[in-house]
Amino acid sequence: MSLSDLISKPDLVAGVTHIYLRSIGSPTDIPAPETSVQDRLVRDNVISGDCRAISDNFGPRRAYACLEWYRQIQKPDYWSEFLGRVSIRRKSVLDIGCGPGVTVAQCIERGAASVVGLDSDIEYLSIASELIGGDSRASLCNATAERLPIRDQSFDVVVCRVALNYMPLDTVISEVARVLKRDGTFCVIVHGFWYYYRMLFANPRRRAYGLSVIKNGLVRLVKKGERERFLAVRPLSSAARRAGLHMQEHWSPASRSDYFGAVFRRS
Repeated sequence: MSLSDLISKPDLVAGVTHIYLRSIGSPTDIPAPETSVQDRLVRDNVISGDCRAISDNFGPRRAYACLEWYRQIQKPDYWSEFLGRVSIRRKSVLDIGCGPGVTVAQCIERGAASVVGLDSDIEYLSIASELIGGDSRASLCNATAERLPIRDQSFDVVVCRVALNYMPLDTVISEVARVLKRDGTFCVIVHGFWYYYRMLFANPRRRAYGLSVIKNGLVRLVKKGERERFLAVRPLSSAARRAGLHMQEHWSPASRSDYFGAVFRRS
């Protein structure tokens, strides 16, 4: 089954999302798929025969695309709420760290004039191409955010959904400021400390991962984007200010203290 076919069926998307989250030890309130859905996913070689893991044929990246589709399109979450605070209708948009391209699709759905999805992972871009289809308003770019292959003052809006945690903060925000038009908007949401703190009470693999990321954030070991770390409001706003961006709004979803978002404007 192709990904484009799967995302047109909400019960299959929810089923894949549930099984994917359980397979990586992440808690989920999405109900387990019904037997008929499980049978369909097994038959189409999307999940394993025991219904406990994503098949090698479908792969974790496509499963993650289903997760993002569920969160952003099927059952919109905090990001959709936050993105709604920024006007993107008839605007040119750059999505940094676009992954499987769901935010690109969402921006097109919200009326953006054009959207460029940028990611360093060519496999994710291939999935994004499958999701977006042939929409002429969307294009994809294989590059790193540290060195954007984009002319100065090219975009009205730059968005970044939980990708900045993996990137060198000052370098990337300086690049964002460079490619934004005057009065342009940078909309970003990141994982905060509590996102990783919750992992300390999960399975051993996620516990070790969460502890490593917390350590990186505390001692600021991030260099050249090689280490993931949690972010806090103050270093984010300070980096933005150094790049000539001014915070317009700081926001955290009422139900999720482990994320926070900010909107910056270029003067």
